[in-house]
Amino acid sequence: MTMPRTLSLLVLAACASGTSDPTATAPGADAPVDSADAIDSGLGPVDTSVPTDPASCAPALPERRSYDAAAAARGQSLFVDGTLGSPMVPDLALRNLWAVWGTGPILADDAYWEAFRDRYGLVQAPWPNDDYPLGLHRSGAGTATVNCLLCHADQVAGEVVIGVGNSRLDLQALWDDLVALKAVGESLGLPPFELPYELAETTAAAGSVDGVGLGMQMSLNYGPPGVDIETHFGAQQAAPWWGMRFKDHVYSDGTGDVANHRSMASTLLAFGTPWSELRDLDPTLLDLQAMMGRTEPPPWPFDPPEPSLVSEGLVIYQRTCAGCHGDLCDPDVGFPDEVVDTRSVGTDPLRADRWTQAEASWANISWFGEAGEMRDTDGYQANPLVGVWATAPYLHNGSVPTVEALLDSAQRPAIWRRTSKPARADQAGQVVMGFDYNFERAYLDDKLGWDYDELNCGGDHSLPYLDCTPLDPLLDAVLGIPLNTLFSNLLLAWNITNPPVLTDSDIENRKIYNTAMFSQGNGGHRFSDVLTDTERRAVIEYLKTL
Repeated sequence: MTMPRTLSLLVLAACASGTSDPTATAPGADAPVDSADAIDSGLGPVDTSVPTDPASCAPALPERRSYDAAAAARGQSLFVDGTLGSPMVPDLALRNLWAVWGTGPILADDAYWEAFRDRYGLVQAPWPNDDYPLGLHRSGAGTATVNCLLCHADQVAGEVVIGVGNSRLDLQALWDDLVALKAVGESLGLPPFELPYELAETTAAAGSVDGVGLGMQMSLNYGPPGVDIETHFGAQQAAPWWGMRFKDHVYSDGTGDVANHRSMASTLLAFGTPWSELRDLDPTLLDLQAMMGRTEPPPWPFDPPEPSLVSEGLVIYQRTCAGCHGDLCDPDVGFPDEVVDTRSVGTDPLRADRWTQAEASWANISWFGEAGEMRDTDGYQANPLVGVWATAPYLHNGSVPTVEALLDSAQRPAIWRRTSKPARADQAGQVVMGFDYNFERAYLDDKLGWDYDELNCGGDHSLPYLDCTPLDPLLDAVLGIPLNTLFSNLLLAWNITNPPVLTDSDIENRKIYNTAMFSQGNGGHRFSDVLTDTERRAVIEYLKTL
């Protein structure tokens, strides 16, 4: 008897899970805490100790550390000169991925690389880069590699901004296409090539990449066998680098020491740098850290915010937001650098829950931990809001498209997709168009975020992007498996039983953000629900000035 596909995937997921927890919370479900309770506990309004008169405050968030300009310049030159990383992927493979797009050859270089950037959510390099998008560069004769700017740069208001999280990257799609090309390349006359490792589940939806999981996965290649640590942490939106100056801890859960210049080095292992060479890069990592710390947010690009609303917004911010995001009027307080436990903040708990003392200890006993310890926080650290308007979408997993929806949880769409840019006349209907990053056309300056379409659910468990209930909780109860674990294994099973040959429709579906899916919940952070629409408008106007 042939088992139905959906059920067979569920059974495979059940066999692979290894643990069960009948009390697990569904992904994205709000923690059982009322906004008023959170406010009373000091997590939201109202702090009457801060100045209420804007004239008595010159708003600024004090910087806790500075970074050397010469070191930062050396750090940036690593990207401009293309000297970071080791040979990883053949240049011919990257230049011939059209062969698995179903489009036929794209003869013009500019048309090919534009289609390349659109399909994988990459940014055109602002300096000569051998045609490659930012985040890829030549690394030797006939080879290329990846660098940090794949995830940590985007185009904002017409300019390439280094240090902001890439809100459109689909790393898994790029890797899956390389795997598909490897399978057919020789039949097309390409020389055979190997990829350095397998990659799965790195991208939940386009723009939400599991960077922490990628680093942990790579670290296992250099440790003793049988180490039991987590390597999948779900959807994540990278925080802007410029926030490093204001705080002592990094990452969405505040687990990393900002002074640890090696903490990002595990990702270099994924860029082809062998362990034998990584230790020799210590001075280079210090230069990279300086470059990251000296990045700046872009200035607000539209009409100046309305002055009276800005003044009102500062007062509301100080009373409502300063306790977590930083006091702008008292330099002796500044950024609190505190972690809010998952129950109180109520946002999707998976990222924080999966990083435990076991993962922290694994990092700390290694060379990476010698420069600063990792920790288990069981919560999320609020970011400084400097340049926040340029960092959409919001929450640690990128599940909320605008600041307005973040401030009013009733406005958050359950399933949504950023609008795509118009096709070139010579490519209409032939290639996938990427997210529209034209600010005049696609940025909502009154809401602070990218324009999007809210979608209605309707699908089945074999294609969960539009599924109203990607997994039926009843099946979860019957199988006795945590919903997060089951869904993670379902995606793994789907990848195993469906070879990664991505159609245009597949790529378009990966742009859909379904907040019912694994690690993509948009609940929590309801502290500002108590504000009126007028008060929220004032806060939005003020945030444009940061």
